[in-house]
Amino acid sequence: MFQRDYLVRLIEEMTSVLGKVMGLRQDNKLTEAEWEIDELLQRKFRLRGPLLQSLSAVDLIKMFTFNGVLESDRLQGVALLIKQQAMIEEKRQDIEKAAQLRIKALHLLAYASTQGYPVKWVKTCDEIGELEALLQGVYLSNALHRLLWEHYEGIGNYAKAEDHLFHLYHRDPDILSEGIAFYNRLLGQADEALEQGRLPREEVQQGLAQLQDDGRLK
Repeated sequence: MFQRDYLVRLIEEMTSVLGKVMGLRQDNKLTEAEWEIDELLQRKFRLRGPLLQSLSAVDLIKMFTFNGVLESDRLQGVALLIKQQAMIEEKRQDIEKAAQLRIKALHLLAYASTQGYPVKWVKTCDEIGELEALLQGVYLSNALHRLLWEHYEGIGNYAKAEDHLFHLYHRDPDILSEGIAFYNRLLGQADEALEQGRLPREEVQQGLAQLQDDGRLK
């Protein structure tokens, strides 16, 4: 009962604050928008804005993992607040800082998607897709490409999963066997599922053959 009541209040307060921050940002009241974010961070997450920005995604994940269980609701709530802070920095023309904050938010959401439990009040897939689009051309770490590979395979978007596999493979050819295993998993899917995932069976077979040829050349 306590946990449910906590989540209800969290959702209500997150919804209210996100709406206020959006309005303040649009009115160019950026400091006031930051105050709203910081106040909610202190009240619900025991964090301050500067600390949130200084901690890595891995550090934040550790903070919201207890006895091996990830608090997906709270982690994704923090990710949404980081995303809002990124919009504030973009409004200030600090494009580099905005990008770094978006990368952090994307990492948290992708991790929650692959390692946590579903959270109904956050449209995780939509949020991930939006952040990825905003980060086109920005360098993403191997760890983040791996998370996104797992995320997209998990939701059945096989073409996007393949994109992240090849980003990773071009940097780290040692994942060859994992890539082959990925294509073999896809070959076990129905044709309809592969079509819906925008990676028809013929393209799966081509990708598998490419990696197998690479393996024979080693």
